[in-house]
Amino acid sequence: MKTEKIQEIINKITDGNFTCSDIGLLFVWLRPCFSKDQILLDLSNFITHSDGRDRGVSFNHIFTFVNNFLSVSERGGQIRGLPPVFLRDDVMRRLLIVLDNLKLKFEDEKIISQRDSFVDCLQKLIEETEFKIDDPRIIRCYIKRSESKMLFCMQADLKGPVIKMSPSASMCSNLFD
Repeated sequence: MKTEKIQEIINKITDGNFTCSDIGLLFVWLRPCFSKDQILLDLSNFITHSDGRDRGVSFNHIFTFVNNFLSVSERGGQIRGLPPVFLRDDVMRRLLIVLDNLKLKFEDEKIISQRDSFVDCLQKLIEETEFKIDDPRIIRCYIKRSESKMLFCMQADLKGPVIKMSPSASMCSNLFD
């Protein structure tokens, strides 16, 4: 493990002098430590495998929503909205636990004070990631930013009878608060 390099990035974060590349490297280097934390592992997998996600916490979350939406479009029923997968405070809390377990030197408050910039970098790193949904009605599933929010978006070609949707329309839902 690149403990010294990780400590350098942690120092940059606590000083408020970090870049999105630093956050990307941090998540790549800490990835083995995230094996028991599915939220952090999923975020690190976005960074390391951004081409067509087909597994992970966020994929399962989105896949459930898409299947429900497709079912309702044909048979009616209720579209079940989903809460965000990633919550800012939760991501930071989980990361602090991992850093603490590694015996790195940092002050929780200084890292927490960088939360918004830190999460902004994470969002930039995962933006435009595509999800692979193997259904001919789904044209595209992807992540896009909208102001400070990170949205999951779906373009579909639905011919109803309950819901009709043209491929040029998008339906979006919050992925990261």
